[in-house]
Amino acid sequence: MKIYRKTLGITVSLHRATDEDILAMEARYPDDNCLPTLGIQESWVLTIDKKPEKEAVGVVEYYLRDSELVITGLWIAPDYRGKGYGTMMIELIEATERPTILRVITTSQSLKFYEKRGFTPDIGYRVLTRVSSSPKEE
Repeated sequence: MKIYRKTLGITVSLHRATDEDILAMEARYPDDNCLPTLGIQESWVLTIDKKPEKEAVGVVEYYLRDSELVITGLWIAPDYRGKGYGTMMIELIEATERPTILRVITTSQSLKFYEKRGFTPDIGYRVLTRVSSSPKEE
């Protein structure tokens, strides 16, 4: 499944991550220790299509538990941080999965990012929660 959004004259797509996606990002950003690796949860890659090329600029990892979505990792390439791609990635996953509750396991570096998006402390210091704006219809 691919998810698309056109914005700012470019096409943004979110697709299931492959080993090749992750290896390409690791090769491009070898010094970034926050880049997630493929695990047992869902892993999706955010790409932007600026003609003439398409570039992978982010990855999000999460799992679903009943009607709760738990983000275990979100990474945006350094050149693209602060431009709305992380927020867009959360919005696209939320619109697709339609959870009732979103939780995120965060780091001290990403705490402010999630708080600005409406997440509040929940279970301990590193877990934040937000009630979804697009819950599944029962």
